[in-house]
Amino acid sequence: VYGPDTTLAFIDILGFKKLLAEKTLPQIVGIIQDILIFDNSEDYIKMIPTLKNKLISDSFVVYAQLTEQIHVTAFFIYLSTIIGRIHRLGKVVTRGYVSTDDHYSNDIEHHNSKYQLWISKAWVEAYNGEKKHSNHPRVILGKSTINHLKGIDKTFMTLEHLKRDSDGYWFINYMTHISGNYQPNGNTIVAEASTAPSQKLIKSLREHKKTIISGLEDAIEQEYASKYYWLANYHNAYINEKIMPPYKQDLLIETIK
Repeated sequence: VYGPDTTLAFIDILGFKKLLAEKTLPQIVGIIQDILIFDNSEDYIKMIPTLKNKLISDSFVVYAQLTEQIHVTAFFIYLSTIIGRIHRLGKVVTRGYVSTDDHYSNDIEHHNSKYQLWISKAWVEAYNGEKKHSNHPRVILGKSTINHLKGIDKTFMTLEHLKRDSDGYWFINYMTHISGNYQPNGNTIVAEASTAPSQKLIKSLREHKKTIISGLEDAIEQEYASKYYWLANYHNAYINEKIMPPYKQDLLIETIK
């Protein structure tokens, strides 16, 4: 299937090798399926008919053709929910890049043999972008995607679905969806409305905090410790902005950097 202007997210799962060493392959498959098959996930397909995802060892690839405002909103909430679920597992975090360009993929049958043909400028840009620019546990947007989004919905860059980092890169602000509080319903996205933090949100934030503390403890003498410091600062910024006492102090992470 040929898809001009396909928006593709390449998401690397950091710590996947450790997960492989600790769990059996069927257990890992079950974990990944639980991440992907969340409540009402079939409704995302209704809103984005071209939406597809693929797991290649320690990398997620999620892609679709975004041509309408609802496509954009649903696509990034879908990604945010996946990232949030991974970061709450306790052992792994993600890093990635979102690009927009031509993409072709198809299942081919030839002389009783089947194979998949994959030719994708979007994937090449996203793969290289993740390796060169993502740096921290964040999924950043390439200029090709930013320009594409502005052509569909100029207001999207001002909403809470994205956040701009200190180095100028825009990244997916998954903390806004850490508890899975945004869900597809028919042809729209419904957010849980509450004046106080729900128990579901508090539980999700505690799991997120646990992942970061575990990463800091394991990485304190290693070069990737800075990734968990970045994640701790991102977590704390959300807590300071969104969570009030008595939950706030319990959810903040103390750092030495």
